[in-house]
Amino acid sequence: MQYIVMAKLHLIDRYWALILPAVASPMCLFLMRQSMATIPDAMIEAAKVDGANLFTICWRIVMPNQKPALMTMIIFAFQAAWNIQGGTFVYRESLKTLPTVVQQAASAGLARAGVAMAAAVFMLVPPIVIFMLAQRNVIETMAHSGIKE
Repeated sequence: MQYIVMAKLHLIDRYWALILPAVASPMCLFLMRQSMATIPDAMIEAAKVDGANLFTICWRIVMPNQKPALMTMIIFAFQAAWNIQGGTFVYRESLKTLPTVVQQAASAGLARAGVAMAAAVFMLVPPIVIFMLAQRNVIETMAHSGIKE
């Protein structure tokens, strides 16, 4: 079914075939919805009483409180996008993702095992960097999670 949608949108053998499915993840949507449900109504009502419009409430009240959920979502989305195979939508060698190339090199036998292992180690670096950049915000919120209203 997903292949038919990609073909109708003329996205086969393009980078967008790899990017678009990773953008809208049901898990990230659920995570953000659950996180936004924890914002007290009293905080939003206080902003309305102070004269804040909907845009101000969103960007100055809600979004700063959503920083940990956003950072968690960034970690999950990057991990999913980084590990995408995309073999069903991309056929040109120049557009293949690194996990696809590593899998092809590993399946080539012992002659290419060293290349596959070196590429696998290289593939660890970007997710670790993203996690290190985002972990401060996630851990900072864990320290404040026990605070009651």
